[in-house]
Amino acid sequence: LDITASKMAYVTVDGKAYDPDATYDLNGEVVIKVVSEDGLTVKTYTLTSIVDDSFSDVSESKWYFEEVMKAANLGWINGVGNGRFEPEGVMTRGDFALIVARVMRYDETQYPQSAFPDVPTDSYYSAAIAFCNEQGYLDGDNNGNFNPEAPITREEMAKIICNASEVEQVTDPTSPYADDDTIAEWAKGYVYGCQAAEIMMGNEEANTFDARSNATRAEAAAVLVRAFA
Repeated sequence: LDITASKMAYVTVDGKAYDPDATYDLNGEVVIKVVSEDGLTVKTYTLTSIVDDSFSDVSESKWYFEEVMKAANLGWINGVGNGRFEPEGVMTRGDFALIVARVMRYDETQYPQSAFPDVPTDSYYSAAIAFCNEQGYLDGDNNGNFNPEAPITREEMAKIICNASEVEQVTDPTSPYADDDTIAEWAKGYVYGCQAAEIMMGNEEANTFDARSNATRAEAAAVLVRAFA
């Protein structure tokens, strides 16, 4: 679709006037509407982008292959450039909030103000964090900050996933993890809720959850697919 050729028509992209110099987010469906000069003819197109069949660093032999590719093709999570996904890379709190907001189809324009003092309003994840905070999916630390660039831990991710997907907390698990004493008290209901829902299973061989470990990008993609796809 060459919308630049429609010089005598009025073109909108996701409800806003088309700007040939603008950059558009293709992580979700993009709705393009073309109205003829006389206003009598209206054509609406829905553009859906699909990522490449694979990332160079995501092997089909890896446990996370299908879930990473599904999350990418759904537009929930992007690669890091040059055909790479960086599956073992650390997922930050800000980026995870952004992904969850995409999954929940938030409207970025509805959140012009930051929800936390350490999240710049002009940052790419500010609106997503504000949305997730308003919905009760996440909160800040004891000082009222969100720490968007800090790695998200597995227990923090469990809390957000439970809240966003409305998975019930489990306070009396039938199969406690061997490292249960390392899970924060505030997190245990969420961790075992994710276990019961088979969203986050931990290390099954060692029966550990590794609650304080930083979640990887592959793990983030996997739990999102299990919870929402």
